[in-house]
Amino acid sequence: MPNFCPTCGKPLQYENAEICPNCGVRIQPKQQDKVRDPWTAVLFSFFVPGWGQWYNGKTWDGLIFFGVLLVSYFLLFIFAAVQLTQPLAGIFLIILAVIIVIDWFYGMYDAYKTADRINKVGENFSGKSRLFWLPVIFLVMVIAAVIAAFIFGMTAAQYSYGTVPIVTIPTVNYNIVEPTTTPQPVQTISSAPIVIDSNGNPGWVRYTSYIDHFSIYKPSDWTVKELSKSQVPNEENLDISLSMDQFVYIFTPNYKGFLMIYGVDYTGTLYSLFNDPGKTRISDAFYEDFIKGLYEGFTPSNPMKLIGVIRDTNYYSVNGYPARKVTLNIQVSGQSMTTDCYVIAHENFYYIESYWAMAGSTQSDASTANGIMRTFSIN
Repeated sequence: MPNFCPTCGKPLQYENAEICPNCGVRIQPKQQDKVRDPWTAVLFSFFVPGWGQWYNGKTWDGLIFFGVLLVSYFLLFIFAAVQLTQPLAGIFLIILAVIIVIDWFYGMYDAYKTADRINKVGENFSGKSRLFWLPVIFLVMVIAAVIAAFIFGMTAAQYSYGTVPIVTIPTVNYNIVEPTTTPQPVQTISSAPIVIDSNGNPGWVRYTSYIDHFSIYKPSDWTVKELSKSQVPNEENLDISLSMDQFVYIFTPNYKGFLMIYGVDYTGTLYSLFNDPGKTRISDAFYEDFIKGLYEGFTPSNPMKLIGVIRDTNYYSVNGYPARKVTLNIQVSGQSMTTDCYVIAHENFYYIESYWAMAGSTQSDASTANGIMRTFSIN
């Protein structure tokens, strides 16, 4: 059936004719080139809601979609924090998540339809919105924040209080205590552990080893130096394969002594550090091996000489973790002093804390080191 011109009423030779050949009146609008690509608009809205609208030149439409996104995320973080104490906040988290999804999908749909209408001369188009580049700035800021957070995290993992001067670590036998393989009978112990719960003295600052997962409190003028186990001087060629990743040294203000802390991981071995099923008391067998390791640490080249060892038969709980203590009588350059050493255990891990004195160290330094050891906690 032929089509007819709506103006003159005469039949049209071609079904899709744009102009009537008889009267010259345009019947269909002139086909234009594609002004806005709908799928490009969808792609922009996929990355940032509102970006596709700004691509289509719709400033206020884009602000609505973008604003809903920012406000929703802002409230999302607030309710996520509140949820820790107010469980009902979880309902609002779900609602906000739904709003964000709707804003995201509807933003893509609206961007596509708007671009399609512009191409069909259904809407005027005078160019991209002036806010078109705002999402670019927004994305650059987000990427920069992620990179900065990563760099800050890596720096924090290596952070030490104060500026650490170059210090030569004295030669110390870093003996890794290995309990005997002879099965030990479970002891029946009635005495409760002595509880130590300490954050140090007022004004002390917290140091955290993010690599070996422990924290202590120390005076602000005691300086931390961290060494990986591959950097540790080990002239005795001892096996430290079971030790954790770091050896931490905390130096006195005059660098005449230092507290050394390192951990050992017994995961995957058959050794047991405890003598009770609840893992609240370090076994006597392990304690004796610990003391044996301390003896072996005093090599002829060590400036600190061991005069005597005072065993402590008590069981300790240092900030909630099973511990044993031994007191050492030492002599450095003719000066005698006493210092404590602790072994602190948790599951298949244990940490050793010991103070090492050099010429010029004082009993006051050793006593302060003892106080630092009592602040130890596992993260």
